[in-house]
Amino acid sequence: MSKSKYSASFTAAALLYPEHLRMEELLRSPDFEERIGKEVEENKYLSIKMQASRKRVVQEVRKRYEAAPEGFWERFFGWKEAEQRLGLFFLCLKTYALMMDYQVEVALKKWRSGAVSLDAFDLQMRLDEIASFDLKVDGWSEGTKRKTITNYIRILGEAGLLREGNLVRPADIETDFWSYFHRIGEGWFIEACFFHKDQI
Repeated sequence: MSKSKYSASFTAAALLYPEHLRMEELLRSPDFEERIGKEVEENKYLSIKMQASRKRVVQEVRKRYEAAPEGFWERFFGWKEAEQRLGLFFLCLKTYALMMDYQVEVALKKWRSGAVSLDAFDLQMRLDEIASFDLKVDGWSEGTKRKTITNYIRILGEAGLLREGNLVRPADIETDFWSYFHRIGEGWFIEACFFHKDQI
């Protein structure tokens, strides 16, 4: 079986916005890797009761941290909430190929076509398409497949890009926020948030 780029691991955690705020000291630390490992035992920042759940969340936090551009966290803690939420969504798209696929192949295409409603069926159609050429995805249980869809929809809402089943362009975001993504060579993210690059 050829190696799949897709993973359902993001179903273990949504955007984790409040958790990242609580982890500020940790995320800014040069000893992040060591300290996040201890968090599974200590539960000092995450406040997740079950250790097994905490372990899964820590695994995802690690992946997203690794996807962050250099200097990201210094900027992140200077942004306002709506921008921070989008920043975490950016890390999710960088980390999870399936979430990126849903965003580009389903949400963005719908937005560009003028159809702003987004529901589970739209995403299920895309997932079925992926499963037709990816044996790993095809082998997922129906529960796992469904969870990738529901969690993506939840994350989209938490990031401020979906409201009451409709895709929305983020409002009240500073131009400098978008300029940052231009500067670091990640201008695609502006378009993924339903803007044309030249609108910013």
